[in-house]
Amino acid sequence: MTGDYRLARTIEPGWLVRLAAGDTPAGGGWMPVLARIDTVNHLGRQRVWFLGEDRAASAYADDLVFSRTPDEAAIAHHP
Repeated sequence: MTGDYRLARTIEPGWLVRLAAGDTPAGGGWMPVLARIDTVNHLGRQRVWFLGEDRAASAYADDLVFSRTPDEAAIAHHP
């Protein structure tokens, strides 16, 4: 599978993030990141929110998230 585990803080709009099977009614899959919001909670922990067209996902900034860059996504669709 094309992609890699990366820190959530490094993922940018235009990339794709892999959602876990239990995270969506459709059973997971790839979500294109249309926008990203960084927040900090009352304990000072940074959380990154990834916004898609009809769903969203979040992770702490230092969590590893399986993701694809636009180049990796193109390779995955046209090997």
